[in-house]
Amino acid sequence: CGSDVRTADASLLVHDTLVINSHPENVIKCEGDNAGFTVDADGVINYQWQKDGTNLIGEDKETLIINPVTASDSGVYRCLLYSLCDTLSTTGALLTVKSVPVVTLEPVAATICEGNQIQFEAGATGSDLIWQWTKDGTDLNGVNGYEGTTSSTLIINPTDDSHTGVYSARINGFCEPKVFTQTALLTVIPTVA
Repeated sequence: CGSDVRTADASLLVHDTLVINSHPENVIKCEGDNAGFTVDADGVINYQWQKDGTNLIGEDKETLIINPVTASDSGVYRCLLYSLCDTLSTTGALLTVKSVPVVTLEPVAATICEGNQIQFEAGATGSDLIWQWTKDGTDLNGVNGYEGTTSSTLIINPTDDSHTGVYSARINGFCEPKVFTQTALLTVIPTVA
């Protein structure tokens, strides 16, 4: 027994523990804007971003940029983080893409006899729309026979000569720009006494 046995020197490499310091956060953007998600983590060797559980090819950095966003980019994004010893996933972050307002239906000019009801209709697509009808460039409210002044349909009942004028709707949405319908002339013919 008495002889010494020596082995070669060995190295011990200890890898950092995989730790997520901050997760990506929910984002609301308008079509055409840029959106980004970032993860901060220690001990990461590889990143893999996913949308709705599907890997995004080539998206393997700590930051994901989508430029520009479209409606089809809406979804839940998360990042898979890999180390030699572990795999972690961030919490999902929701990307909500809002659309800009677009007029789809214009009001139509009309001539009507005094005392009758008239209705102007307009249509628009977009996110979180807010309507405001105007007469001769002035915002209308719910008095003087006007109904629906903040909706897509303006009703005037009953009409009188004071309602003759140019009508249009202003439409604001979550996204800029605000849009306007074309103008529609209303002519009210007075009744003969």
